[in-house]
Amino acid sequence: QEEQLACGCQLMGRVRNELGDVDPVMQEMFCARVAMYLGLQPEARAALGQAERWRALAARARAEGLELDDLPAMYRYLGATDFQDYKEGRSRSTGAQLLLNEDCVSYLVMAQQMEKVLPVLEHFPGASWLTVGDGRHAFEARFLMKHGARALASNLDPTLLEEARSLGYIENFACENLESLSFADASFDFVCCKDALHHVLRPYLGLYEMMRVAREGLFMIEPFDSGFCDSAIYKIRSESPCHFFEHEAGNYVYSFSERELEKLCTSQGWRCLAVRGICYVEGDGIDSSSTDPEDLRRQRERVIEREEAARRREYLWHSQASLLLKHPPSAALREALEGVGYAVLDLPVNPHARRAVLMSLEKRYRAG
Repeated sequence: QEEQLACGCQLMGRVRNELGDVDPVMQEMFCARVAMYLGLQPEARAALGQAERWRALAARARAEGLELDDLPAMYRYLGATDFQDYKEGRSRSTGAQLLLNEDCVSYLVMAQQMEKVLPVLEHFPGASWLTVGDGRHAFEARFLMKHGARALASNLDPTLLEEARSLGYIENFACENLESLSFADASFDFVCCKDALHHVLRPYLGLYEMMRVAREGLFMIEPFDSGFCDSAIYKIRSESPCHFFEHEAGNYVYSFSERELEKLCTSQGWRCLAVRGICYVEGDGIDSSSTDPEDLRRQRERVIEREEAARRREYLWHSQASLLLKHPPSAALREALEGVGYAVLDLPVNPHARRAVLMSLEKRYRAG
């Protein structure tokens, strides 16, 4: 029975993760039947509910004339519809509402991650920031402004940003596609991206765009690449490479490694990369809506404990905080970063970063 249960769960996972071209309604109906057979009633009900949700959304999208042969387009529509449901009052995300309350556990969970940027805020007081993918009532922009920065929140969908502005939390915002930002080069001192890059279809386009509009640097928090040491060439590749798919949001979770970002910075002529791990801890007996000082204290302590365990290699990091800097950091900033657990990597000068010859040739050929 244990083997049957394990095989059934593995089968459902493979159907969802490896059959990307299959109608998602059919996928969920199949998984519901497998779950019923195994006696997993909650999982069966969840799969049936998801199948019905996909069916309703597909019908709605077709009624609006959208082309659904491309499943990634359907995924994007699914995410946008969540915001539309919120706007029209069909659903009210408890999580989104809780992030407006700075005294509750849910806010602290997010703030504990954003606190990793405090050394930068202290050493660049009053700097201008652009936040991207900041759709949950401009949480990141609000955090930055709370600590003295000037920040413009942006997101592809404006629903919760409009609400944040109407409530007086922000003065303005921008509707921006992370893969194609509308701003000129070096428009902001810094760009902040928290858990948004892995939602786009082409994350490297987003990275280049953020670097383009940043004058000083880019701060980002993204999933930690736990498989960064795998190598088929050296025959140390794991049997089950780590890949994530977010079915609710509808995207592949692209995780970035320290080495990838180091190469990217060096190729672009940026001079420093600072990285540190982050442990995300939520739930486990603490109500996210609680404002009890004891619950807030427990939340802070258990993140500290989990991150200490990760440093001892007894636990895996969930995310990676990365600071990409165009110029070498000052001694004071370096010391502050290292003091809160960052590894600061100095990068070599790339003498070819400007690529003046190639750019002049491109201009010549286009003119001709």
